[in-house]
Amino acid sequence: MNERRYKIVKAQLEHIVPIAMDMRAEDIEEIRTISNWGPTAALTHSFNMTDPDKRFTGIIDNRPVCMFGFACPNLLLDVAVPWLLTSNAIEKHKKAFMRYSRMVMQQAQKDIPFMVNYVDAKYERAIKWLKWLGFTVGELEQLGTDGFVRRIELRRR
Repeated sequence: MNERRYKIVKAQLEHIVPIAMDMRAEDIEEIRTISNWGPTAALTHSFNMTDPDKRFTGIIDNRPVCMFGFACPNLLLDVAVPWLLTSNAIEKHKKAFMRYSRMVMQQAQKDIPFMVNYVDAKYERAIKWLKWLGFTVGELEQLGTDGFVRRIELRRR
């Protein structure tokens, strides 16, 4: 595998549209369950809510394929809200995605003692991946009238 094909760079506004235009269906469904936004709005919101030093874009062959970050809603607390939105290109590079995601989370845990967010309860692949990364996945919680989510948490080891 040619490692130069894969890069993680600081997220830029111009990365949003290419990812949004090719976003995975499960990610779109999760966005709609949690916020009822579209892909571009969700990426833009997450981008804007995250410090520039804590938001990143995964690049494959010079093409943005995912954006992620660690939003800190309260600067007085050592808590971050991890987020990730992916394009269909990830499907062809699953091993690299898994390897890089584990490296990113190991690095993030050095600076962030506690992470918390919610995942769409129907997004089984994401739940499996989050458990693999070490997150604790909580019980079903109702969101609105027809959505269900699970709380995810990760504490520094």
